[in-house]
Amino acid sequence: MKTDPITDRPIVKCKNCGNIFQGKYCNNCGQNADVKRFTMKYLMKESFISSLDIENGFFSTIKTLTLYPGKSLNNYLAGKRLSLTVPMRYLLVMAAIAAIVSIRFKVFVGYANEAPFEALKFIDQDFWDYASEFLTIHNAGAIPIFALFSYFFFKPTGHHYAENLVLNIYITAHQLFLFLLFFPIIELFLEQRVVILNVYAAVTVLYNFWVYMTFFKLKNFTGFLLTVSTLAVSYTAQLFFNYYGIFKLLKLFDLIPHLKSIDF
Repeated sequence: MKTDPITDRPIVKCKNCGNIFQGKYCNNCGQNADVKRFTMKYLMKESFISSLDIENGFFSTIKTLTLYPGKSLNNYLAGKRLSLTVPMRYLLVMAAIAAIVSIRFKVFVGYANEAPFEALKFIDQDFWDYASEFLTIHNAGAIPIFALFSYFFFKPTGHHYAENLVLNIYITAHQLFLFLLFFPIIELFLEQRVVILNVYAAVTVLYNFWVYMTFFKLKNFTGFLLTVSTLAVSYTAQLFFNYYGIFKLLKLFDLIPHLKSIDF
């Protein structure tokens, strides 16, 4: 690292705006000079120990993740940390709002009794009743599973598991934002609720597919098949984890009635 011959302080190039400066914060954009590649430790620090960085607000993050998510997430992981709201903060806000809305208005209650779940009737009906009510929470809880499989399938791209975790945190958080967009439509056309929820489910899967394709820069048919395989395995693993890893455990300790008794 170069140092200033007069002050003997390190000269830093800002990873966010490219400005050359000295000190702990860029004097042009304000980003912290100590921006590192994401590891699990660094992710926890970024998520729960807020720095002095003033990252872009929620509206800017929503716009960016809607229009060009792959490019913006690559830039974020490359060091442009002021371009998006901190991942866990974005997720927690979206998950909290979506969970309250979906549980309070019983948006997904009974949805699992309809298509496209009819082919999965071999699983306990009690599970579908439970999963329908807490679907948004389960989606957020499945992020480590999706991160594991995106890391495994796209390992040649060189992204660490922690970086895949960041990627999937943003994807899931934005999928929950999309739910909030669909919610008024669902309430306006209650008789078409199942159809609208099916459209919403398709949109979220397509969004996940689009982000993977653009983030990992996949442009051929092999990349298409790899992305489809990743999502198929991830969603299947999510189902079995929710059933065997969460539902069975909650049922064993008779905790499901207590969850349903929570008043939102």
